[in-house]
Amino acid sequence: MGISIWLMPDPAARQTLKTVISKLSEKHQSPAFEPHITLLSLPSDIVESAHPLALLGPDAEKGNGEKGYFPHRPFPVVFKRLTTGRTFFQSVLIEVDSPEKVDEEVNMLEYLSNSAYSWNGKTAPYYPHLSLYYGEPPVEVKSQIVAELKADNTVTTNNDGTLDVGGLKNGFDVTEVWVVRTEGPVEGWEVVGRLSL
Repeated sequence: MGISIWLMPDPAARQTLKTVISKLSEKHQSPAFEPHITLLSLPSDIVESAHPLALLGPDAEKGNGEKGYFPHRPFPVVFKRLTTGRTFFQSVLIEVDSPEKVDEEVNMLEYLSNSAYSWNGKTAPYYPHLSLYYGEPPVEVKSQIVAELKADNTVTTNNDGTLDVGGLKNGFDVTEVWVVRTEGPVEGWEVVGRLSL
């Protein structure tokens, strides 16, 4: 792929989700990876001359609020739906959303996505999610994984429609942003920049 910007769960949530991902990885012989929400992915040649944190927007490290678009404070993300996707990196996933609004119509995830794609000069539909399993098995296998996650109560549905995952109630706070070189095998991906919120 190239270079990706990841929104990272708070440390306790990260460890819980990592355990869920690792169990699926071991059971289904799939790659293990850090739990994250991908904000943006770019080919390496577009960004090879830039400092990794420059991808986070002008003055991202300074947090002066004038030019950068990162909030420089943790913000909540809620789990919405356990589902399957059609690509290797979106095989079994949790759709996510942010209840925090930047204005009346745009929540934090939409705002960050719009800002990132604006910076890149591109537009694309954003699908906020947290993958639990990477792979390209038959649809029946992906459906079986979803059924297993529900049957063993790894993923449960609350009365308001939100999910608990691995014991995490409703979601987590995003507390860091990582810039990751996502080239080659998943095991070889490298974190090249971090920003604490």
